[in-house]
Amino acid sequence: MLNTLKNILGAETFDRVMKTYYQRFQFKHPRTQDFIAVAQEVSGRDLKWFFDQTVYGKGVLDYAVESVKTQREENTYRSQVVLARKGEVVFPIDVLVVFADGSTQRQVWDGQAASQTLTFETPAPLAYVALDPESKFAMELDTVNNSFTVQPEAAPLTRFASRWLFWMQAILDFGH
Repeated sequence: MLNTLKNILGAETFDRVMKTYYQRFQFKHPRTQDFIAVAQEVSGRDLKWFFDQTVYGKGVLDYAVESVKTQREENTYRSQVVLARKGEVVFPIDVLVVFADGSTQRQVWDGQAASQTLTFETPAPLAYVALDPESKFAMELDTVNNSFTVQPEAAPLTRFASRWLFWMQAILDFGH
């Protein structure tokens, strides 16, 4: 939880929070609310949304790229990315989308809904999608499903050659 807070606030602000907290409460018996008050004061941000879910809540943080689809339409590509919030914790999350020509788009999904569909119309097909690309959410339950790489479709000749090689190898192996 603290690493996630550090990543959200930034290292410099988080260090000021920790230093202030230490200075005020060394050799005392602080409560959770004392830390929260210092974090909000020093950062200048309302962090109730964060602490209500991470300290007082019982949910988990888990986002996923559910599916990716790209279709060619005349001179453009229409790509759809379906994102899902699988846990109960709701954080705004960064979404990075990379296209085959190297262009990128970034968006922030508020994470409120259980799923979100993003649609892109671009000159190049979709190549890669990543949720939380800077890995801010150290407390994420399952990061394996946070990205998706689109495999380019093989040309017809390549598909035929691979099938032919597969069957030739199978026939040759059968004789042994």
